Amino acid sequence: MELTPHANGVVNITPDELRAYMAAHAEGEYVLIDVRQPEEYQAQHIPGAKLMPLMDLENRVNEVDSSKEQNRIFLCRSGGRSGRAAGFFAEARRLSNVFNVTGGMLGWNGYVLPDFPNVKAFDEQASVTDVLRQAINLEKGADRLYAGLLKHFEGTPQHEVIQLLSKAEEAHGRAVYGALRKVAQGHLDDFDKLYSELSGDILEGGGSVDGAIEVAKKAAEQGTISLLELSLDLEFKAYDLYRSLAHRTEDEQLRATFLDLAEQEKRHARTLLKAIGKAAAA
Repeated sequence: MELTPHANGVVNITPDELRAYMAAHAEGEYVLIDVRQPEEYQAQHIPGAKLMPLMDLENRVNEVDSSKEQNRIFLCRSGGRSGRAAGFFAEARRLSNVFNVTGGMLGWNGYVLPDFPNVKAFDEQASVTDVLRQAINLEKGADRLYAGLLKHFEGTPQHEVIQLLSKAEEAHGRAVYGALRKVAQGHLDDFDKLYSELSGDILEGGGSVDGAIEVAKKAAEQGTISLLELSLDLEFKAYDLYRSLAHRTEDEQLRATFLDLAEQEKRHARTLLKAIGKAAAA
């Protein structure tokens, strides 16, 4: 799915076109801006969407990256408020790559999340090195979740699925470690030593690992699909978190790292969606 800019201003797209575009394009190619009110966003929002209420847009327009290569996609409940926001932004920035989602959230049948991204998991005053360590700790939290489930479901059909999920989380942690190596000053422990010393006590969504294990046990007892759906929720929360952190940071290297992490979480979510479809068809 491609979005074609129009020389005369805002281009309207459908929710289905938005979903196809997001699935096919890298995180750095676009920004999805939700112009609804905070309480609407908190009730449900598309993972990765940046909240910027319409009434605040005039004062916050500089928050949106001014790169001409990046598509700006505006969304609201039905397409009315976002249409006005897109028109204002296109005129203010004199850009043609501005899009409005007609039908808005009312027409969206993809995945949604409640609540705001758990940015409190990160210290906004921390250095790039510390932020990346915090990110590895969150990935370890998800790894610990699946490790706890592996013991509980040993010898069952769910065990193989959980094992694959666990390996993916450690791979995410190693990917963050690769970014950490590029910016770390001085000595840095190897991944295995660093990983073993981290507590891994919380998840990207903000919940505790111990609490999530109990929830996951109950889900898995209902069948593989329930477990996969719970894992999908965790992946989208991680995606939502990293995309939100990319919006917030002014450090370009850190922003690129967060976008890359969001990309990995999105790919993992797509893998889970395929697995859910396969399990449902079996």
